[in-house]
Amino acid sequence: MSKSQYTTRLVTLDHTKQIEIHRHVVDLSTPRYTQTVHWHDFFEMELILSGQAIHILNGKSYPVRAGDLYLLTPADLHTLLPDPSANDPCIEVFNIAFSDTLVSETSFVEVQTLPPPLTAIARGADFTELAQLSDRLYSNRHNTEPHSEDIRRHLFLAFIFHFLQLYHMQHTSDYVKDPETRADRELTYIRNAIAYIRYNFRDPDISVAQIAKAVCLSSNYFGTIFKKHIGETCLSYIKKMRMSFAVVLLQNSGLTVAEISERCGYANVPYFISDFREIHGVSPKKHRDLYQKEN
Repeated sequence: MSKSQYTTRLVTLDHTKQIEIHRHVVDLSTPRYTQTVHWHDFFEMELILSGQAIHILNGKSYPVRAGDLYLLTPADLHTLLPDPSANDPCIEVFNIAFSDTLVSETSFVEVQTLPPPLTAIARGADFTELAQLSDRLYSNRHNTEPHSEDIRRHLFLAFIFHFLQLYHMQHTSDYVKDPETRADRELTYIRNAIAYIRYNFRDPDISVAQIAKAVCLSSNYFGTIFKKHIGETCLSYIKKMRMSFAVVLLQNSGLTVAEISERCGYANVPYFISDFREIHGVSPKKHRDLYQKEN
């Protein structure tokens, strides 16, 4: 089956819960996995507990096995496929689905501004510790006793920060190490803004004023420092993020151009086609045709 023939779907989270915790063994040979790619309106942290598979993330293939972690944002399209080299198509996965309101502002911003792909590898003692955290989270997922919600939050943050520690150790060349740069107030505003954009870029009503308000700045000042640090306007940045997501959908789904336009936050298909042509030099349909011809 070609990538364009995948079924593509949006998975949603009941945001009144803020977090959902699952652990399950899945058979990757079933049509649900071999024919479906999906994205979320939430954030998802997954740890492979056993088995091995191929993780398709934004059209790229990554082999995964026990100890591999990945963090998925609302801008990511993914699925798991059987690993041809494995004897068993089944894997065991620990999964945390969570909203941006669950974590503190500082930790959420750091998680959301790391260079992709947001992956890490836990082996030995690191895997043991994360597996134990996953056991405690899973066993407490329905606990309603006093302070049970606080305990889940504590365990969740411990899991996330362990992931961050592994990520930084394994992706040091991608991480800004200068403490003065990290502490710079303007960059903190920009990191908050990028986190907000990454979560809301599909909203057709997103605006500079809305983003500036979210990070507690005036629109003019926010626009100035955004261009200063990022090198382009905020609207240009949003457009490029939408176009990157459009490319993923064009290459990995059978959605029509109109459907992709809507999922990328456009209320007007001709505007979407015009912006896509401006960024990528060809129309969305031409891009898909060229991609399918080459693959």
